Parts: sequence; C-alpha cells; structure tokens
Amino acid sequence: LYYYLIMVDKQLSIYTRISDNISNLIISPNQILKERDLANEHNTSRTTIREILQRLARENKIIINPRSKTIITKINSQKIKESFLLRECLEQTVASLILKKIKTKDLICLNNNIEKQQKLLKNYNKRQNKKYIILDNEFHEYLFKIAGLKGFWKIVSEYNFDFGRLRHLAATDVNRAKESTKEHSNILLAIKEKKINNIKKAMKNHFNNAGKYYKKLIKLNPNFID
Repeated sequence: LYYYLIMVDKQLSIYTRISDNISNLIISPNQILKERDLANEHNTSRTTIREILQRLARENKIIINPRSKTIITKINSQKIKESFLLRECLEQTVASLILKKIKTKDLICLNNNIEKQQKLLKNYNKRQNKKYIILDNEFHEYLFKIAGLKGFWKIVSEYNFDFGRLRHLAATDVNRAKESTKEHSNILLAIKEKKINNIKKAMKNHFNNAGKYYKKLIKLNPNFID
C-alpha cells in the first residue's frame, strides 16, 4: 500500500507539472509531445506518461492521434468568449453586493495587492508574467470573497483553461499589465467612494479594455489560437 501511494503521488506530481506547463504556455499550443522525451524528463516510465497524457486528453488539453502525433490543443476562441462573458456577468453581480459586505480589513488587502502589482511592474519582464497573473487573480478572487460568492469564483476558475492561457500570452506585454493595474486601482477607488454605479462602471471599463486587447491578441497569434 505504501509503495502504491508513493507511485500515485509521483504520478499526480508529474501530471501537475505538465498541466501547469501547458497552462502557463511553457509548452506552447500545437507543440508535439513525445512519451519517450517526457518519460526521460520526469524520470518515470512511458506507461505512467501514457496514463497522464490520456488524462490530459480527457481534459481537452492535448490531442492524441493514435500512431501519429500527440499535440497541445490550440487556445479555443469560443471558450475564451464564453469565459469572458461569464466573468463579466458575475463581476457585475459582485459590484452590486460588495458595498453591503466590505470591511476595513478588506480594503487593506485589496490595496496591498495593488501595491504588489505596482512593485512588480517597476522591473517587469516576461519571466514575471506568472507572478503578475497570480496577483491579478488574487485581486478578482478577493472581490468575489468579499461579496460572499467564493463558489462562483470556483466556477470561473474551473472554466478558465483557455482564457488563462490567453492571459499568459497577454501578460508578456508590460504596457497592458500597467493598464490593467491602473484599472484595478480605479475599481478600488470606486469601492472606497462607496458609489455602486462607479464600481460597476470601473469594472465594465476594465473588461471592455481587456476585451479589445484580447481581440487584437487573437488576430496576432493565429498559430496558437483556433
């Protein structure tokens, strides 16, 4: 039993690393995966890698063509649209509820998050995009938490694979990252002013600007996006 648990834990660890590398674009869309290379890289058997690849295929992260190539799926533009619409609708709901529940400690946490974003952007390079995306997600997740909608954030996160990959592509652009942080600051300012219409307007502006940027990004990366 002990040996079995060790093997299960190792397989999960390898799966997580490969899945994260796909999500973070370390492994690019359309890139070919080879069982032998992955087995050597992760110091495991091809059987273990095969099982992991089958799981990734069930999650639509890769395409396994029997007796041919195994490739990373392209970023699905339709799922991006759906994910973006879901986020926008839910965050307008958050805007409607947040003033009823927010406390001083919440304002401090949101402010600290933005300060961390600003600090990261002072010496930003594309190797730091993962850190920036984590802070960005934490900001929005905290808004859901304040509004008492953590379950909704979980739904957003579970549906976020393709949108998340597009954001990693976008986060290499420091100018968009700076604009996004400024938009976060405007959302926080509206919350501090306790004006619900301004909160909704600031959130809508954030999503409108992001949407315009993502449309351009999709057109510029046809090899990555389906």
